[in-house]
Amino acid sequence: MLSVHHETRPISAFALLVAKGGPKLRESPGPKTYLTGRPGLIEGKQRSMAELADTLANLLGERVVDLTALYDLRLEWTPDASPQPPTGADTGAPEPELSLFTALREQLGLRLESQKFPADVVVVDHIEREPTGNWCLSQRS
Repeated sequence: MLSVHHETRPISAFALLVAKGGPKLRESPGPKTYLTGRPGLIEGKQRSMAELADTLANLLGERVVDLTALYDLRLEWTPDASPQPPTGADTGAPEPELSLFTALREQLGLRLESQKFPADVVVVDHIEREPTGNWCLSQRS
């Protein structure tokens, strides 16, 4: 037997926020394109912040809370780069060791900040480890 209930608990997640200096996104005139999200590149036209947040969440393995609007996205970084800002002159192109966090700030004018958010969770109150009987087997006897 299994007994559960729902409750709201605070969980850690990233908030997708506007970075100092404002966003560097352009509202999209269209047409919509496929959204590419892989280590080192996120790109798509006429995409929402919810889609960007979902893609970032998949790449980071953490929940990301989103904003709303449709934008043309292109974000490039070095997968597995340290989160420290790269050194050297700004050439306008991604540098060889550019972290996802730095690329998000420099290329899109956005930032991720770890915060606590309420989330609905399922709590297991009781579970019986030993079966109390097998209905199918007891019907055959």
